Amino acid sequence: MNHRFITAALGIALGFAATAQADVSAVAGMKSNGFFHGVTVTDDKPMMFGQVHYALPNGLYAFGKANNVAGGGEVDLGGGLKRQLGIIGIDAGVISYNFTDPNRERIDEVYLGASYGPMSAALASNKGGQYLQVNAGQALQRDLKLGLHWGNTLPKSGAAFWDAGVELTKDFRRFQLSGEVVHSTAAQVGGTKFSVGVSRPLDF
Repeated sequence: MNHRFITAALGIALGFAATAQADVSAVAGMKSNGFFHGVTVTDDKPMMFGQVHYALPNGLYAFGKANNVAGGGEVDLGGGLKRQLGIIGIDAGVISYNFTDPNRERIDEVYLGASYGPMSAALASNKGGQYLQVNAGQALQRDLKLGLHWGNTLPKSGAAFWDAGVELTKDFRRFQLSGEVVHSTAAQVGGTKFSVGVSRPLDF
């Protein structure tokens, strides 16, 4: 994907967010393990993360996220547009995954998603292949929330694999506690793993 396209799209979204009445939110936290597509990206070690999200009334949004991964750090920048078409929500955008490790190449990705009630699905595509995911969420009693996830990685070279996860979160005062179990069928690095974490919204 052309990196100029990614830069231009992010610049437009961030420009709107900076000049209009944007809804700004941020969160920081840590987990005992960090996952991406069901596979640990921290070598089964803790992950610290922070994220800022800008959203406009017209549906435009932009975000940035930073966290550690095995061998260094990662900074993700993205933006897109959300719209409601009747009972169906549509989400389309771009994201750039950037790494501090000079041996890791930047990954530019486009995605398209849809949601209906507590259900959502999305397809992401980059030069390495595609990733299809389906998610569901349900609020429980005592400020508990249940999240279910299934994803399928379809690389342009190599064998496809899937991952699934269950996450339980609980709001506790100004913090959110989480626990998750994930399973991946990825060769060599797959298997079943778990993580616990804590996060907190940041005030501006």
